[in-house]
Amino acid sequence: MTSADITTPTPSYEVLPLASPLSDADIKRYREIRLTSLRTDPDHFLSTYDQEERYTEETWRRLLDGEGKAAFVVRTASGVGDGRDTQKRGDNQADEGESFVGSIVVVAGRVLTGVPIPAAANKDRDYFLVALWVSPEHRRKGLARRLVDTSLSWAAEDARRHDATMGSFVRAPAEVFLLVAISNTVAQGMYKGMDFETVGVEELEWRGEGVWMKRRLEN
Repeated sequence: MTSADITTPTPSYEVLPLASPLSDADIKRYREIRLTSLRTDPDHFLSTYDQEERYTEETWRRLLDGEGKAAFVVRTASGVGDGRDTQKRGDNQADEGESFVGSIVVVAGRVLTGVPIPAAANKDRDYFLVALWVSPEHRRKGLARRLVDTSLSWAAEDARRHDATMGSFVRAPAEVFLLVAISNTVAQGMYKGMDFETVGVEELEWRGEGVWMKRRLEN
């Protein structure tokens, strides 16, 4: 057999939620991909590797887990099925020992503390996307969009569930906001292609300028 006879299996991707309460293994794997993203693309984020490398396990748990929060990851398994992308939600969580190649976090404004929000946002109603990243070797496969779409679906369902719990069945639709580094024009272009609009630019004392963008959630 020659090298020409050897084919590389086509990777099959799954977008999965991290199960709550988070396991120690999930926190470790999320920390690994988050620090890798900050080290690989430092100009794309408003946080830094030095800041988050010092986070304790309890800090990661507080940021990722709890009511009004969800973390989604992408895992890859070469040669699964016919090679087409698959997406699993609900009870399908990442297995122990697997590494992640992409991630995103979505947080309800009602549980958000200690971070700036734009004047256009309603803290009690709206949602925020943070920490979107896909490993360079797995880009241009639509994974970032899938992570965003999954997060939007979760936020819409959480908004309906929260409204029902609070007895609020008639109110303005929730919106999703995100803050992206002004230098990250690729991400801004992707978000605009997903119907996000720019709502303002904010000067951040620790990381320069950031662009606020938003999109209305589907009812």
